[in-house]
Amino acid sequence: MERLPGLIFHVHGGGFVAQSSFSHEIYLRHWAKQNPEAVFLCVDYTLAGANAECKYPMALDECIEVYKWALENAHRIGWRGERLAMVGDSAGGNLVTALTARLIMEALRVPDGLVLCYPVLSLTVAPSPSRLFTLWDPMLPRELLGLCAGAYLPDDVDPLSDPYLSPVVCPAETLARSLLPPISESSAIIPTLM
Repeated sequence: MERLPGLIFHVHGGGFVAQSSFSHEIYLRHWAKQNPEAVFLCVDYTLAGANAECKYPMALDECIEVYKWALENAHRIGWRGERLAMVGDSAGGNLVTALTARLIMEALRVPDGLVLCYPVLSLTVAPSPSRLFTLWDPMLPRELLGLCAGAYLPDDVDPLSDPYLSPVVCPAETLARSLLPPISESSAIIPTLM
């Protein structure tokens, strides 16, 4: 099997409680056609729910394990190990951003770029302009966002004290290491990364 130079590491959204790579397949197939030089690796992490073991950090830990496995087993997935982009939407955007912060902290290979589609960068319920929009948003009402956060967050945890829960509070020294890859909100950047 011929190995390809690029890897697109995709983590789906769904409020940490729903969806899968299958539910995102329509645009993933489109991206695959646009990026014939890349292997797509889509992570189906354990969804949070009533079970306390499925809360944070389980999904993040699983994403890290899959990422490390991909680096160590590039030949098994048809990747040459050259270029790497991580993509995540909503909760998936949170997970790939937190994953990148962990990679920087652990001095592991960071991706060549991140594509974040409406990422959840703060799991706090503090007022903000985007939170105000949820007051009249029929697709993502504030109550639904609260239920998703409640299912994902362990009891008695302040999301603003953990940069892997709320990447917006990532320590400045982590970002000052100049290892944070380029970040885009558009999938159009993927071909330039590959």
